[in-house]
Amino acid sequence: MGVVFMLRPSSTIVKNFYLFKRNKKFIESRLHQLRLSSEFVLSYLKNSPGVLYVEQQEHINRVLRTTDTEWNVMWYMNGMVTPSMKITEAWDLGMTGNGVDICILDDGIEVDHPDLVNNLKTDEDYDFIDGDEDASPGSKANSHGTEVAGLIGAKKDNANCVVGVAYESNMIGVRLVGASRTDDMEASALVHKLAIADIYSNSWGPSDSRGPIDGFGYFGPKAETQGALEDGIDNGRDGRGAIYVWSSGSGTKTDNCNGNGYVNSIFTVAIASIGHNQEPAPYAEICAPALAAAYGGGGGDYLVSTSTNGSCSRNLEGTSYATAIATGIIALALEANPLLTWRDVQHLIVLTSKKHNIVETEYGGWQLNGARKPFSQRVGFGLMDAEAMVTMATTWQTVPVWEWCDISQNVNMDVTYDSPLSSTKAVSHCAIHYVEHVRVNIVFVATKRGRVELKFTSPLEQ
Repeated sequence: MGVVFMLRPSSTIVKNFYLFKRNKKFIESRLHQLRLSSEFVLSYLKNSPGVLYVEQQEHINRVLRTTDTEWNVMWYMNGMVTPSMKITEAWDLGMTGNGVDICILDDGIEVDHPDLVNNLKTDEDYDFIDGDEDASPGSKANSHGTEVAGLIGAKKDNANCVVGVAYESNMIGVRLVGASRTDDMEASALVHKLAIADIYSNSWGPSDSRGPIDGFGYFGPKAETQGALEDGIDNGRDGRGAIYVWSSGSGTKTDNCNGNGYVNSIFTVAIASIGHNQEPAPYAEICAPALAAAYGGGGGDYLVSTSTNGSCSRNLEGTSYATAIATGIIALALEANPLLTWRDVQHLIVLTSKKHNIVETEYGGWQLNGARKPFSQRVGFGLMDAEAMVTMATTWQTVPVWEWCDISQNVNMDVTYDSPLSSTKAVSHCAIHYVEHVRVNIVFVATKRGRVELKFTSPLEQ
């Protein structure tokens, strides 16, 4: 045993912590003869001039959090990095994702993977590409959905690969990604098993007959898909609304997820990614809709998850995977309070995500919104905190009934670069106590590309 004590700092002292170790022979002879107990020595040190802190060292048995083979490299969950997303702390509160049903819309899930099989509801699966009930990947090379599934709900303590954030949740495979798809296919997938689904996890972006079209243009849900999202929030979860979680995109800073209408929808929760160096991931896109961030790897630090062929994949990074982790955290909150509405979930994410020391110097850096809450256009309101979200969810009072006001304004005038237009529109025909979302539909004609800049300022707190 030993005693650690700390001296008051001075200019000549570099390290102020010191460890005293007891000499067994001395204890058995002189110290015993003088009847000086350990308590006496500790008391003496505590009362000595210049000593600020004294602690008796103890032997503590440290045990692994799980028996899953990759736990020691799961830095984003096992407490190896600071700040933490507090996932294990949420487990300590009794949350495991039990009873929460999650539809994973992706390129398929390996349904017989030993780390996933117990948590997959394969009788609820559907393949919208092949039109059958087998949501397995079309090829072993299509491992993305299996990786996402592992991060969300891989089984705990089965000595196999990893453990998911919501390791007792129910996962439903929905194969949609990996081939061209129609508006009808997307719409059907987003309300698949709506009667039982709680969360729809989406780590994909717009596409057309040519495949993915991220990186240019403005693309969003077409009529049927938009209707499906509205159906989901109106009728999902017995009227409380399905939770649609979406990846904000991994197109790097040369892309912009403001142009992604799925991410930009008020009905979705857009998730960004940061690396453990507390910086936005280098692949992360920028956009105002990003609500919060989770660890997604970056800068040489990777995530690990289940993969095809019953294996583990150890070199993962991307907002796809940050979105999977966020999905798991939301599942823990829903288990803590199944009565949460889709809007409640958005409130909880905003209120419990934290800025910490996340470095953000571009695109305006960290700013304060009208509610005096710091936000960034790359990581939203900061890093998600599972413990805080679960804790707040348990006593959360459902927000008032959702109401909205439509306002129209026509502006017919020429606007030049040197003479910008500033327009303010007052709302007088309906009572608004809280502003959750503002949707602005704009139609304009510009003669020169790249010279149009639109700014929207949130109302200040009164």
